[in-house]
Amino acid sequence: MPAERRDTGVDYDTAAVDYDRTRGRAVAIGAWQQPVGRALATLPPGPVLDLGAGSGLWSASIARWTGRPVVALEPSAGMRAQARRTGRDPRVHQVGGVGGALPLRTGSVAAAWLSTVIHHVGDVARCAGELRRAMAAGAPVLIRSGFRGRLDGIGLFRFFPAARRAGDRFPTVESVTAAFEGAGFALEGLARVEEPATLDLRGWRDQLPAQRRADTVLVGLTDAEFAAGMHRLDEAIADDESPAPVGLDLLWFR
Repeated sequence: MPAERRDTGVDYDTAAVDYDRTRGRAVAIGAWQQPVGRALATLPPGPVLDLGAGSGLWSASIARWTGRPVVALEPSAGMRAQARRTGRDPRVHQVGGVGGALPLRTGSVAAAWLSTVIHHVGDVARCAGELRRAMAAGAPVLIRSGFRGRLDGIGLFRFFPAARRAGDRFPTVESVTAAFEGAGFALEGLARVEEPATLDLRGWRDQLPAQRRADTVLVGLTDAEFAAGMHRLDEAIADDESPAPVGLDLLWFR
């Protein structure tokens, strides 16, 4: 994340444990192995950058899928401390820093991974420029995200429609593409990835109070809006509904 980090209302230093516990249970990381593996099949020498690595949920998987060391760059000291406590892979190196001023040598990075972080970036063009400087020739950038105008695959908004206020502030695919192309990257692809549910609705409900403190789209809800969403969820649980898969986008450049 760059110095111009956008304020989303989440204090990641204090919410790190909640973030790690709730995202760790809810994200089907394995669903991304095949599409990410295809995009990372041919890499120049060097480590992979996990930009905005948070508590390290993705860093260990990226290290395992690529066999490369991973630089897990994260501005929040609380998130980095949580990542060190979990210690998921010795090839992962926690580094403090921001995307607008990467503490990395020019041309040293083999690939970059940004998972649900692009909406935190205050100046996407500046971040793209820094990535272009730090990355080796032919290195890909992979962005996993929900983008404004493409959020219908996220079932959370069905139960908490007021959370779309936050989603409507996310960047669009077009704006991110323009920023990266302006920095010298070429668009390689855009794909929708369906993540199977890892929790049933009751299990998800149980963790929602903690998730609310650490989730960009939930943290801004009023108590009344959150309670209304929990009521809708209770109705779905009573009707024995099954959770739908979550659809997010993979946007990548080279």
